[in-house]
Amino acid sequence: MVNKNYVQVTKSATFEMAHALDTSMGKCANIHGHSYKLWITIGGTIDKENNKNIVIDFRTLKELIYSTIIEKYDHSFVLFKNKKNEALKQHLESLGFQNIILLPFQPTTENLTQHFVSCLQEVLPPDITLEKLRLQETENSYAEWDFRG
Repeated sequence: MVNKNYVQVTKSATFEMAHALDTSMGKCANIHGHSYKLWITIGGTIDKENNKNIVIDFRTLKELIYSTIIEKYDHSFVLFKNKKNEALKQHLESLGFQNIILLPFQPTTENLTQHFVSCLQEVLPPDITLEKLRLQETENSYAEWDFRG
């Protein structure tokens, strides 16, 4: 049976981030940055009680996205955690650079997409489902995760 009160809503956000890939992917092995655009689609039942008539307050969804992803990754430099990059991080921090993040995976758009899904699923209210997450790296390129697989 179809739940007529189930609705999906989407919130977007943008952030700036630099990364480098430790692979033989040509220019992407160099330090470079992107203006990322993130779309988060969640679903839930419309709350008809107390005349709310919403799935989630967009302000609440924005706060979850910002506290979970944007505050950490905006204007950061992200690298795969290995000995070379640990030394690079230490050197850059000794020069005064901040917000250098080492991750246990290559910071490709695909891997970041999956990582952001995990981060958001941990903080969403239990009655809200993460339906879709799209991370756009360039004007022409994005990765997308969808709940339906």
